[in-house]
Amino acid sequence: MKHAFYYGTASVLACVLATSAALADVQLLTNGKIYTGNTDAPWAEAVVIEDGVFTFVGDTTAAQSFAGDQAAQVDLNGLTVIPGLYESHVHPQGGGEAMLYQCTLSGDDDFDAFLSAVQTCVDALPEDAWLKGAGWGPQLMSPTERTFPEMLAAFDAVTEGHGVILNDFSRHNTYANSAAMQAAGVTADNTAEFGDLVLRDTEGGLSGFFIEEAGRAVGGVVPRPTAEQEKIALQTAIEVLTGYGFVGMLDSYVFPNNSAAYLAVEEDTGVPMHVGLGLGWNQGDEPLEAYRQAYLEQRALTADIPHLNSYFSKLTLDGTPPTKTAAFLEHYHGTEESGELNYSAEDLAEIVTWLDAQGMSVQMHTVGDRAVRAALDAIEAARKANGDGGPHHQLAHACLIDDADIPRFAELDVVANFSPMFWYPSALADGMLDLLGAERMSDYCPAVKLRDTGSFPNAGSDWPVVPDLNPWNGIEAFVTRANPFGERPGETLAHAEAVTLEQALELYTINGARVLSIDDRAGSIEVGKSADLVVLNHDIFTIPAEQLSETQAEQVYFAGTALLDR
Repeated sequence: MKHAFYYGTASVLACVLATSAALADVQLLTNGKIYTGNTDAPWAEAVVIEDGVFTFVGDTTAAQSFAGDQAAQVDLNGLTVIPGLYESHVHPQGGGEAMLYQCTLSGDDDFDAFLSAVQTCVDALPEDAWLKGAGWGPQLMSPTERTFPEMLAAFDAVTEGHGVILNDFSRHNTYANSAAMQAAGVTADNTAEFGDLVLRDTEGGLSGFFIEEAGRAVGGVVPRPTAEQEKIALQTAIEVLTGYGFVGMLDSYVFPNNSAAYLAVEEDTGVPMHVGLGLGWNQGDEPLEAYRQAYLEQRALTADIPHLNSYFSKLTLDGTPPTKTAAFLEHYHGTEESGELNYSAEDLAEIVTWLDAQGMSVQMHTVGDRAVRAALDAIEAARKANGDGGPHHQLAHACLIDDADIPRFAELDVVANFSPMFWYPSALADGMLDLLGAERMSDYCPAVKLRDTGSFPNAGSDWPVVPDLNPWNGIEAFVTRANPFGERPGETLAHAEAVTLEQALELYTINGARVLSIDDRAGSIEVGKSADLVVLNHDIFTIPAEQLSETQAEQVYFAGTALLDR
């Protein structure tokens, strides 16, 4: 049975671990099958934890002698243990808000099913409340049964006067009802600046669909959650993440309200994770100096909290393939379109060079291979200007890379960040095949090619853009390159790029720690590193690869503290 997420009952092991953590500063975990992630000594039976770090890793007898009689002891009963996991591209507050406050839609629904889902969400709204949500698929923007005016009229009818803003599955595109457009003051005449990014009917009227940055025309009118709601949303997301075994994450796109939520959670319950805060660089008309000053001010907010690191940045270079806004070197299959970049080469090089000089690790959204090349060119300019000793930079969604650019990842110390939704057969992959052709998809998410040149890709779900946050679905799919949900049996996607289980674990452990620049003190089970680990429900090294997605966390340790109450 495949699990989207598992909330089990409290196990005896969890109780023992939680109790022992409270009883003594020195903890001794013995009789485990511990995969350390340390290539020099990959296996151990026991660990000793003191003051939040591993002080011994080895066999049980030696560990017992090292720890002494006063240590709190836990018998792992042969369970498998791995290093704590890292989520290297996630939007946790957005995920928590989607869970708690928003309408969740399906990308597979036709328009009638979409209307039904929206009606259900509207029926639960208080009077005069707005509805926000996401998940509809690109087929809604290419209607065959109804015209745009007919669709908008039906949309307005089921939303019953509530203002409604719904993003698509990628969160890049927006569908707004008439009430929302009216509240935003949007008309057919005052949206000309966005050109074709505002979809219109045959008479030039608004359809309600706004592509990419055109969504700004309506997005700002939606009432924001309160500061308390944002704190609760972030706390909820952190609970979900730690439940899967994540001990670290890169929060991609952080603005002042998000930083404030982290500070509120830290004061309330603490943030039990290594967190990189990817400060958002919005494309807009303000001069670069204004962004630079905003960055420095925001970075100062978390300067005194060691595990909240604001030396990260996020930029979006292109869009998504379904709207043909992802930027490619060649045309989309059967068209004359190849997408556009959001920055000129000169502006991008200036921005990345300044960020690199500040010690900021830059993550860039790069879906198309032309966006990948543009990002690499900008990083190369930064390395030439600032030297090669700067931070790792990361290209999110970089599954389509021209062969000439593969070696540049290692040469420039750039990390390809892969999202699991891309690397197995699915309706999404089918759409990409239609848009790009089979030849360009033959080495999709080229983990093997990158590893062979000395690069170290990592993994990030992009949740809640992708509803599935479970790392084990991604790990199974990376080992098999097959659909981890039991769908599409017998099919694989770019199977030559399949990796071993140990290599897949690297993507989610030490490679994630490297991007956060903490691999010297976290990311593997070694003496002197943060005592982060996950106790698993079964032995992932002996079960068939097709069962990896059934793996669950029995317990999770962050800096020596047991996190799960199961």
